Amino acid sequence: AWEEALALLVEAGDDPEALEAAGVAHWWLDHADETVATRERAYRLYRERGDRLGAARVAAALAWDSVLFDGRTAVARGWLDRGARLLADEKLSVEHAWLAVREAEVALASGTPDAAKEAAERAISIARQIDREDVEGVGRPPEGLALGPQGRVDEGRRRLGESAGAP
Repeated sequence: AWEEALALLVEAGDDPEALEAAGVAHWWLDHADETVATRERAYRLYRERGDRLGAARVAAALAWDSVLFDGRTAVARGWLDRGARLLADEKLSVEHAWLAVREAEVALASGTPDAAKEAAERAISIARQIDREDVEGVGRPPEGLALGPQGRVDEGRRRLGESAGAP
């Protein structure tokens, strides 16, 4: 019911939370341009509000969008850098873990498996520290995929298998 959800969210106007949710709906509907435009607007509104966690969360999503929709890894790294700056002085949170997951995915898309493995391990570590098993499970696939180019294929498969059973 993504179309229905989107119709309800559009009525919320310039509320960053509603725009962030609308971005998710657009993403699932494969509306690339609308996803990016909506999320960029949410990012700006979070920044105007002074909500660093919200802005960082959306920056991480925009990083992944940049890779998925356009293959623009340089743009993705820019969004990741923005997110990292926003989170630099914030207490450890789920946004830190998600940013690290997106860093791992962008590194894989950029052909840098060592950086992907490091970011995935950081995401998993943060997720454990804040007791977010769901994000830990999302960090496992990029970790597993990064092990293949290192010649650790069996270990990588185990990481992928482990993530398949995660909540």
